Amino acid sequence: MKRFIVAFAILMVFGFASVASADMEAVNVSFGSLTLSGNLQAGFSYYIGDELLGGESGWQAVDRQDNYEFYLKRFRFITKGWVLSEKISHFTQTEFVGSAPKLLDLKMGFHYIPYTAIYFGKYIPKFSFFLPASTTNLYLIDYPLYAGGLFGGDAQAWRHTGLSFDVCTKWVDAELGIWNGFTGVMGEDGTGYTYAGANFSDDTNTGKDINLMIAGKPLDGLRIQFNFWYGQPLAGNEVDDGELTEINNTLMMYGGGVFYKADFGLVATAEVFMSTLNWAEIEDVREDLDPDSISTMTYNIMAGFNLNHFTGVPLEILLRYDFWDPNTENDEDENFGYKDELTYITFGLNYYLLQNHAKFSLNYIYKGEAWEDVLNKAGDDTQDGISNDELKIQVQVAF
Repeated sequence: MKRFIVAFAILMVFGFASVASADMEAVNVSFGSLTLSGNLQAGFSYYIGDELLGGESGWQAVDRQDNYEFYLKRFRFITKGWVLSEKISHFTQTEFVGSAPKLLDLKMGFHYIPYTAIYFGKYIPKFSFFLPASTTNLYLIDYPLYAGGLFGGDAQAWRHTGLSFDVCTKWVDAELGIWNGFTGVMGEDGTGYTYAGANFSDDTNTGKDINLMIAGKPLDGLRIQFNFWYGQPLAGNEVDDGELTEINNTLMMYGGGVFYKADFGLVATAEVFMSTLNWAEIEDVREDLDPDSISTMTYNIMAGFNLNHFTGVPLEILLRYDFWDPNTENDEDENFGYKDELTYITFGLNYYLLQNHAKFSLNYIYKGEAWEDVLNKAGDDTQDGISNDELKIQVQVAF
């Protein structure tokens, strides 16, 4: 039965060979210009492995109830345009998949300085290649693992409220941003190390986050990028003589990568990022911390080739290797004593009916975990990791 479903899923992706195109119409506005666009994504997910991590101890393989299901991924509605002869630009993006519409981006730009734009609002800083990229052009269905790590939670968490100075020239790009920053989440023992994401509407403290991106473009299609992030997430408060004093953690992330896309269909990327979170000591909560910091590391390598240039068939073949280590120490401390590295290998196929405006995607995701001594489903033995490989099919229509 599983083989039949897999074969049927593959046929769904490649069973369509034509698409009708519609005439584009202009949008009339009271002042300036306005362009409307959107991205619709839906698909089918089938788990080759039927296990989840759970149980009373939280460290047991349990049976997955839904081994396959249809899903709605995104419905992004986007507006962009300008006023005052393109000197002032605007951009918004709203997500309609979920219990209620959610404003993702609100970005206003001022373009009075040559090669430089000053942006205000809520949007994704240019940290990495794929986080700020359009969701119509992620190549594979899911983001790299770093979107769910590096204290982010997911790609949505990387949206920040603040301002940035963006420089774009023929040979060099750069961004310097100042943001409200990440909001911390503490563990029960006061040494939690995860972050819920950015604080959008207001700030939790006076310590702002900053980011710096510098990218060189020595050849057509080649981009070499370096990223740095420094933040001071709120750890807690102390009261001394009736005065409230904030105590901040310190968070530093850095790394970069190489991105290359050739006219003949080749695309290749490699990225690596590391982070260090230093916990602040708080009276009666976290004193004499050991360890007093945690470091993470993640990297991914992706290569792909579109056959269209040589064969006329708009089929793209992709392979990505992801590694994520949320704790590079892996010491014997009771909080961080277990193996926690994740290794994902994703094989992907994209069939472009009309470039990114209409495409079908097929991804197989091998999910490897370094977890040791996980109780099996029957509860009578242990195993390493769980069985949770996944096959995904996705349809995308972008206008």
